[in-house]
Amino acid sequence: MNEETKVDKDYKEAFNLGYELAKELSLKSPMFKKVSSGNNRMNAMQAGMRQYSQNIAKEKNKELDESQNFDNNLLTEVKGNEYILGLGYRVKDLKIATNFGGKQRVLSSDLNFKADVAYRKNINIIRYLDLGNNQVIAGQDLWAINFVADYAISKNLTALFYYDHTFSEYAISTAFPQTTIRSGFTLRYNFGN
Repeated sequence: MNEETKVDKDYKEAFNLGYELAKELSLKSPMFKKVSSGNNRMNAMQAGMRQYSQNIAKEKNKELDESQNFDNNLLTEVKGNEYILGLGYRVKDLKIATNFGGKQRVLSSDLNFKADVAYRKNINIIRYLDLGNNQVIAGQDLWAINFVADYAISKNLTALFYYDHTFSEYAISTAFPQTTIRSGFTLRYNFGN
């Protein structure tokens, strides 16, 4: 009933090499995509690069900081947990017809989407060691949604749309919830090669 799929060792090695190469160079799209090759190794490298460019990223961060004051037997504890889920997608060779300055041109580039959802919980606690009493003095639950779409208009000019939404609810009752929304368009010009 259980069938094992065997992958050719050379294909696997080339796939991993393509993935690591794309990761090291932070490639947004596979290199050599215009090269049509019957070479199995080149196809495996391209598949690895594609896999990296369409990866789902997840991250979990924890931090704990404690400081003790021996004068009045206080232990101050700062704890934080953060969870991040990221997703990216690429629309290959999207063509957009333009009419800049009376000239009709067709732009062809990849449209890249990136989205992150993050949750962070911070809490500050004072522990009175001689009284056996604990008190929350600060902290917050923070939700963040980030979205970016970018399109290369030319070799050096990139257009970006971004949307950032953060919402925080505080751990103590004297602080009000806070929401921040930022959104807009950015044109980025690269002066390098």
